[in-house]
Amino acid sequence: MSNLHVCYGVHVQGYGDLPLKQDGEIAGTTGQSRRLEAIYIKIDRLKETFPGSSIEYKIFATGVGWMESSDGQWIGTKGQSRRTEAIGIKLVGEITHYYDIYYKVHIENIGWTDWVKNNQIAGIPNSHLRLEAIQIKLMAKPTEKIKPEPSSSSSSSSSPKTINIIYNINFNFNSGTTSNYKVI
Repeated sequence: MSNLHVCYGVHVQGYGDLPLKQDGEIAGTTGQSRRLEAIYIKIDRLKETFPGSSIEYKIFATGVGWMESSDGQWIGTKGQSRRTEAIGIKLVGEITHYYDIYYKVHIENIGWTDWVKNNQIAGIPNSHLRLEAIQIKLMAKPTEKIKPEPSSSSSSSSSPKTINIIYNINFNFNSGTTSNYKVI
């Protein structure tokens, strides 16, 4: 499996299109009160490595709502003085067996969010709080399978093992927003 890189560009209020960033670099500005107005995201060599796979993304723009795009196409409202308030990014196709997409955003008056992944929402739709910057990383999934521990021959009784299982549950209440909960 070849090394893939996620690349992304942003259009920022007052600056226009900023230089391309990749693999977790910060795209946008912090501490300058400038909104992200548009974004594009692509994965280098995606089609050659995983034919039929794609990267899809959606943003929530003030006064417009959710907008969707994919594979390096711009999405947003360049020059319309509308702020991007939230984003979700997902991988589609065979690539999902090998990689996860992680991202976090810098929100006006809040700062950096925690990392989210695989189409979870970063930002706050309908909040009127602008996104100012974003970081995106493509992370390979672990390739090792979990193997049971060998039993100890010195112990005649088996001791119980504790296993934590984490589920990601998505609820969509037909409001256009998705809430994610982690149950342990």
